[in-house]
Amino acid sequence: MQNKKNTLIFLLALVGFFIALYLSKQYLANQTVICLTGGCEKVRLSPLSKISGVPVPVFGLIGYSLILILSFLRTLNSELSTKLLKPIFFISVGGLLFSTYNNLVDWF
Repeated sequence: MQNKKNTLIFLLALVGFFIALYLSKQYLANQTVICLTGGCEKVRLSPLSKISGVPVPVFGLIGYSLILILSFLRTLNSELSTKLLKPIFFISVGGLLFSTYNNLVDWF
């Protein structure tokens, strides 16, 4: 069961990593973003789309990379599996809060 949970964590982080990679590439190349809702260009061009000059998707790329690495390291032995669950949880919650804040700013 533990292995299935870790596989799910890894796969979800992998999906997030590739989305963040695409968005980071588009932001850094100053290219339009493919978007289903139609408001992505407004968000991409907003002054809030960068923190200290770094595009927000780069922070997602870093967060998902950390989760991928940690979830891989969890597979190496059972002691690491237990120790690394907390950092994965805190990185995930931090990302969730950051995303929630960004969405609230976007909506209002």
